[in-house]
Amino acid sequence: MQSFSSKQLFFKPLCESDKDLIIALYTNEKTMRFVEPALTETVALNVHQDFVRKNNRENSTFKTWAIYQSKIANNSSTSKAIGFVVLYSSIGKQQLSPAEIGIMLLPKHSGKGIATKALSAFLTFLFGQLKLPAIAMRFYPENKAMCTISGKLGFSLSSDNFINNKQSSANNMQVASLSARHWQAQKQPSYIL
Repeated sequence: MQSFSSKQLFFKPLCESDKDLIIALYTNEKTMRFVEPALTETVALNVHQDFVRKNNRENSTFKTWAIYQSKIANNSSTSKAIGFVVLYSSIGKQQLSPAEIGIMLLPKHSGKGIATKALSAFLTFLFGQLKLPAIAMRFYPENKAMCTISGKLGFSLSSDNFINNKQSSANNMQVASLSARHWQAQKQPSYIL
């Protein structure tokens, strides 16, 4: 698993030192509102350990990268991650085709365009370095930010729906997909990268 970067962001494989990030994200009700109910600190710590285990497994179908702002990335031993991106090709025993991505940011970094920039850099890495042919993302229709971001990045909604979280007000998640060919044909605005 390799690190990568854009002009403004640095991504490194999530590791043991990112424990505080995962706990902060997964125990925060605002951050978790479109995922599942906020977790206890103990359960969030288990999530972190599971992420690290999966990152260290050679043929894992679930990989996570911590996101750092580039201005502090050179001193990452004392800086803190602002969120993470994830790539996964299965949910439980269900294989996904294409693989899917996700993102979570700490609340103080949300609503500033960072998610769009981070996902743009992530897609460039996935299509350019990992040579993936296509990517999908799923989100609840109420998650207006993800609806907007997926559109800006060129994703198109498919007719597939996935019932995921019975505690959510809307059980059907939207699935949006993007091919490498479509991504590379788009003229990406310079503000994204």
